[in-house]
Parts: sequence; C-alpha cells; structure tokens
Amino acid sequence: MTYRKMEGNFLLSENVPYIIVIESPALMCQFIEDLYSTLNTSDDSFSLFLGEKKLNVPKIVDFIYNPFGIELNQKKIITKIYQQLEGTAEDAEFFQETLEMKNMLNKYVSGLLAVTELPLVYDYNFQVSKLLSGLGISLDQEIRLLDRLLQYVDLYNKILGVELFIFYGLSNLFSQSDIEQFAKEVAYKKIYLVLLENSLKDWFPKEKIKVVDKDLCVVMWHE
Repeated sequence: MTYRKMEGNFLLSENVPYIIVIESPALMCQFIEDLYSTLNTSDDSFSLFLGEKKLNVPKIVDFIYNPFGIELNQKKIITKIYQQLEGTAEDAEFFQETLEMKNMLNKYVSGLLAVTELPLVYDYNFQVSKLLSGLGISLDQEIRLLDRLLQYVDLYNKILGVELFIFYGLSNLFSQSDIEQFAKEVAYKKIYLVLLENSLKDWFPKEKIKVVDKDLCVVMWHE
C-alpha cells in the first residue's frame, strides 16, 4: 500500500497487522480525509498493488473510524445474503421443496384474493428473495463489541469481498490482550489488517510498523 503524502510503501502481510502511528493531529486528519476520498471518489491518494498489478482500492478496502457505529444488517449485506439463499433454494437439494412451497403459497394467496371484491393480482412466479425479505430475515449481531467487529470483518470479507480492513484507534478502546486476540483471529482468516493509531504503545508488535512523530519525521519503520 502507498500513500502519496508519506514516503515509502506499507508492505502488508496476512500474518500480522500493520501499525501506522501518526502523532501529528494535522497529518492524521489529512490521512483520514484522503483515505475517505480514495474510498468514495476517484481520488488516488492511496494505492494498492499485488506484485505489479494495481488493485481497486474502493472495492477491497474498508475503513472503520467509529467501531460503535458498525451495522451488520446493511442493505448491501442483506441483499447479497438473500441472493445467496435464493440460489440455494434453486439448487438440487432444495428445488423440490421450493417448488412445493411456491405452489402452496400460490394456492393460499389465490384463495385469499378470491374472497375480496377488489381486482387484485399478484406475481405467482415470485422470487424467493422477496419472500425472505418479507420474513424479515436478518443477522444476529454479537453483543460484545470486539466480537461484533470480528463478525463484521468476516461478513464483509465473505459477502462483499473486502480484503483489507483499516481500523482507527482500537488501542483506546481495547486492552493489549483483546487486540492481540482480534489480530490473531483476523490473520487466521487470511485477511489484511491495518491499525491506525495516534500514539505509540510500548506493547505494539514491531514486525510491521511505521511511526511518524509530531515533527512529521519517521522515527520508526519496520517492514
């Protein structure tokens, strides 16, 4: 990963998180603004490469600034899940049951409409996904925040194909052991993790870290 306003590359690894410490509030603000712009516009302040191949940053990167604000039951997630379930319903294992269910439901709706005096019609060849939506199927979210973050990472990776997650300020919310366990779980899933922090903690792992002090000098850099 590269950021055009900082020297050098960030050599990411699936095995350990990359920690970026920016002690300058002004640079941190600029870093986050540019990251948001890259993810939501055509801005190219940040770039990702796999070998010599340039990757689509908005498609495979997610930035979490406020962990308390994450919501698993977003429309784009639920829509994808409905599509997957509909595909399963049409597979050989469920095909006959799906057909029988549709026939029974059509019979029920036809009988229901027959007793009204209104000229009502309906889509007898309805999509299973619309039925699932009507049933209010949703994700059962974890209660503990760190477990919910891991659930979020897992879902965004499996459902939306996100491969790199950048979290801001986790060390202000969680203990060393919590973050180490979180990073271990993410690494086990072969997902890239970047921790963006505003101060250096003595327990931060030093395998992958870049520290920029308040004078905008790189005072620690391990790849």
